[in-house]
Parts: sequence; C-alpha cells; structure tokens
Amino acid sequence: MAIVRTRLTKILASVNKSKKATSSSIEISNKNSIESVKKEKIKGIGDVIEVEFSLETQYEPNIGNIEIEGTIVYHDKDLKKQIEEKDGKIVLLEDAFLEVNNTILAIGSVQSLLMAKEMNLPSPIQLPMVEASKKPKGKGGKGYA
Repeated sequence: MAIVRTRLTKILASVNKSKKATSSSIEISNKNSIESVKKEKIKGIGDVIEVEFSLETQYEPNIGNIEIEGTIVYHDKDLKKQIEEKDGKIVLLEDAFLEVNNTILAIGSVQSLLMAKEMNLPSPIQLPMVEASKKPKGKGGKGYA
C-alpha cells in the first residue's frame, strides 16, 4: 500500500481585521474530511483510489481561518482488500483509511502551519518546546548539557 500522489487544489487563509483577540482568548479548531472516493486507472500502476479531501482551521472568536483542499491517490497491489463497494460508493477499509487520513493530517498540518505564519495567526498545531529544568542547589555547576 502506498500513496502514489498528493496534490493541493486550494489553499485559502484569511484574517478578520476588525476582530482583536488576546492569545489567551483564542480557540483553534481543526477539521478534516474526505469529500469523495473514486476508483481510477493509472497507466503503469493499475487500479488506484482517488480521494478528495478538505481541511479547515477555524480561529475563534472569528479572527481568521485556513482552508485546504486536495487529492490523494492511493494504490495497493490487492486493492480489493483495502476497499468495500456499497450502494455505488467506495468505502476505505482500516489500513487504507489510516494511511489516507494520516497523509491528509501530515499535509494539512504543515501547510496550515506555513499559512498561519504568513497570516500572523497562532500555530494551528502544538509545536514541541524545550524547557529547562531547575537543578537542586549545590549539585553541579552552571549551564546545561
């Protein structure tokens, strides 16, 4: 199983100039969804699944938002074991669903972070931070190692 291709089709970021908020009062919500799933053929690869997705980051109280849309192409040697067809719709089974959604989150997190920086909005994801721990008095010298 593999993601064959990803393509972003829309990136939109906006800031509401009239709203002022302090960093302690901002709530950030992220939502992603699969808009459509369809089976396609790619020459040299064979049957693939094309997944259209969208992501939205909303800053409350309505100070801004980021919207991302795109397509992911998924392939597996035994594609029939990764999908189920019900009432003319294709449903991704567990392994395919996890791989596609993790790819959506990875793409969306990076792009949302970049757009938030450009638009002067708070980071939509928690970034790792280094914190210094206090050493007990009388134990060792100064500095960190």
